[in-house]
Amino acid sequence: MTGAKRNKGFIPVTVSFDPSDIELGKELATFTKIKLRSHIRSAFAQYLAANKHLLAEQNPMGFEVESNVEIAA
Repeated sequence: MTGAKRNKGFIPVTVSFDPSDIELGKELATFTKIKLRSHIRSAFAQYLAANKHLLAEQNPMGFEVESNVEIAA
């Protein structure tokens, strides 16, 4: 990785959201008074937990995939 700064312990991940997901997140943020970022983090943690086996199959370099984000109730 020349020219790119690497954060120790972090693997860059690209996640794309549908515009309706963002709107739903804004509505949740207004209703629950929790910031949108928390909802996105929670949704991503749920995605990782639900798809951990698929990520393991598509992980030829053996990166550890774990979700340590607490999901707010």
